[in-house]
Amino acid sequence: MGFYLKGIITTDADQEIVRKAKIRWTNIRVKKFGGEVHGIAIVGPDINKADSYQKHDYFQEINYRIENELLDFSLEFPNTKFAFIFVDCWGGYCQYSGFVCKGGKRVIDLSQQIGETANQEKQDYILKILLAEIGIEIGEKVYFEPFTRNFFNEDQHIKQQLTAPMKRQTDASNRENYFLSKIWSWLTGK
Repeated sequence: MGFYLKGIITTDADQEIVRKAKIRWTNIRVKKFGGEVHGIAIVGPDINKADSYQKHDYFQEINYRIENELLDFSLEFPNTKFAFIFVDCWGGYCQYSGFVCKGGKRVIDLSQQIGETANQEKQDYILKILLAEIGIEIGEKVYFEPFTRNFFNEDQHIKQQLTAPMKRQTDASNRENYFLSKIWSWLTGK
């Protein structure tokens, strides 16, 4: 069984980040993490929980939007570093990629560094660099709680409803996303 996650990690636990993320992206999962370093993990919906092709596509779209809109989102919090990290694990092998941004600019970009052929040690190194850039050291065991299977269980995270208000889009490519969310709300009655 695989594990797939795309999301934002920050060590800034400001609730305004959570509030604005919920306004911008629907059906996200948000949870605080602790330990030596505290912060917030914000991830898109679990595509494996989609019960239809339409919902799967909708969940996938939200995951892509989080990645594509993070630079703009970071402008609202110019003193905060955000890491966008993609985790894809299957059969004990995990791939990591992503970037860190602050104030609308990429501080570090490892989104295209290593593909599926890289050994696990090189993959782990990418994760360590991304997390270290925002102040999180994960050590030799390469363990980070938000990247575990049960961290975002339904009963443990601050659930976002499908009908969360969406930021009104103005350009032609994003109007379609806005329209699809309205159709989804109408279809589900929420």
